[in-house]
Amino acid sequence: MPVSSAEYGETGETGYPIEQELEAVVTDTSSAELNRLRTLFAEAGLVLLDFTNGERRVVGSDEFPVQVNTELSGTPATLSLTFKRDSPEPAKVYSSF
Repeated sequence: MPVSSAEYGETGETGYPIEQELEAVVTDTSSAELNRLRTLFAEAGLVLLDFTNGERRVVGSDEFPVQVNTELSGTPATLSLTFKRDSPEPAKVYSSF
């Protein structure tokens, strides 16, 4: 999904909880897009991050899924996608996605 801006951060060491945080903004707030995104994020799952340097990482797993929060605000309206969590595992580099 296209986002207008996003910041992802991860701190911690392997073997200890890894703090993971995402803040992303979506500017397409048409009713069809809002319904699609709210349906998509209604359940916890995996998050695939495409970085500007071409790298791709996956946050979460079937054992440790991610719950993304959504919040509509502002004029013109924007949709914020956020999560902040402690995970036993860091984001993984996957080239097959």
